[in-house]
Amino acid sequence: GWGEAMAQPRLGAVAVIHKHAGGADGFTGSSSGNHVAFVVYATSASVYLLGGNQGSAVKESTFMVADPKADGNAGWDLLGYRWPA
Repeated sequence: GWGEAMAQPRLGAVAVIHKHAGGADGFTGSSSGNHVAFVVYATSASVYLLGGNQGSAVKESTFMVADPKADGNAGWDLLGYRWPA
């Protein structure tokens, strides 16, 4: 994969997320349910990302995330954080 995998996020890292239900997402403009954006900050329940083509704009957005192995109802699965190498 691209860049270096990170266990914890830091400002400017690239977050890789996937819509929990899969499929197209009008909010991000993704036809596959996948989305990447830059980390602003993260909590245990959310990631705050700066991304493009979110509602036809570059903006900061909040994504509720879940452990992909957990049986939660969050809207997005956090697939990982990457740092340019």
